[in-house]
Order: sequence, then C-alpha cells, then structure tokens
Amino acid sequence: RAGEAEEGWLIRVLLWRLYELYVFYLVVRYLEGLGLRVVRDGGRGFVVKAGERRVLRLLFNAPISGLSSLQRVDDEADVERYMGRPDVSVVDGRPVIFECKYSSDVAYITGGRFKVMAYAYEYDPLAAVLAYPGLKKGARPYDEEDRATVGLDALARERGYVEFQFRGRPIYVALIDPLRDDEENLRVIGEVLGRHVDALGINLGAGPT
Repeated sequence: RAGEAEEGWLIRVLLWRLYELYVFYLVVRYLEGLGLRVVRDGGRGFVVKAGERRVLRLLFNAPISGLSSLQRVDDEADVERYMGRPDVSVVDGRPVIFECKYSSDVAYITGGRFKVMAYAYEYDPLAAVLAYPGLKKGARPYDEEDRATVGLDALARERGYVEFQFRGRPIYVALIDPLRDDEENLRVIGEVLGRHVDALGINLGAGPT
C-alpha cells in the first residue's frame, strides 16, 4: 500500500509539472506569434528576442531576482531560496506571472487563488494569472471562500478567464484545459498577455541594439 501511495503521488507530481510545461508552451507560442524568438539562456531562464535584440526574459519555476520584496529571513544568508517561485514569468522590469494548478478540486483552486495573490504582493507584477483546468462538475464548496471559487469558475467558463483587481493590479483566473483544443487555450493566453504587451516593452519595430 505504501508503494501504491508513493506511485500515486509521483503521478500527480508529474501531471502538475506537465501542466506547468503546457502553460509555458502556450506562452511561448503566443510570443512566437508576435514574431519573437525564445532562446534558452541557461538554467530555468530564456531570452525573448526581436531579431537580435533582447526584449524580455522568460523564467520557468524560478524566483525573479531583484524584484522580490522579501528582504530577510532571520539570519539566513541565502534569502533567495525562500522567495516565491512563480511557474512562468514574463519579465521586462515588472513581470507578468503565472501560477499553474492542475486540479479540479475546489479547495485546492481556492488555495491557488490566494497563492497567486501572495505572489502579486511579493513581486508587484503588471499582472498575475492563476491557470487551472476547470472545476469538476458538481463541486461542493466547504466554506464561503470555496463558494466564491465556484462562482469564479462559472464566470471563467463563459469567456475563458475572470479579471479582478488586487492592490491596483489585475489578477486573472484563467481556464486552461489541456483536454480541449490548443487554439482555445492559446486564445485565453493571448487575451490575457495581450493586454500587457505594451507595458512589457515589446517594440517589434525597433532595430537591433
């Protein structure tokens, strides 16, 4: 039984990581659709280029160095290890960050909703996005916070995402379901990221520097 439990846990972890990679893939496809190139830059980082000019950084499951508001952890020397690690970050100055939750469980998505708010507080991004595949049908809320999550899910199913404001910044709850057509998921990613392209400093007409 212990072996079966561990195997089930490993499968869940793999599915979670695959979902993070899927959202990363959609972000890359959107950027490439703008005529940009995404190039590996070592570790978990990527450089986004227009021609030979660097226009953005793209991070996968990594802290955003220099932008965290975390200042100190007791007398620990390595503060970075305690920083939030958004699953996907599109960075040029202030970032757009994505937290990915591969679950249809209402309580888990409620927790993800507050986690993305914590990231928004720590990094003060242009926008923060909670990506999830949709709640299971007939999901039963346990409390008022879960009931609000069920309501957000109903709204997200109508247009693909819900926007709300937190400390003057938008947070999106975006329904990204890998079981449906990629193009529909790409539409949602495009509508969310597209609102912040100008603020991210993407200037496709500028020459190389």
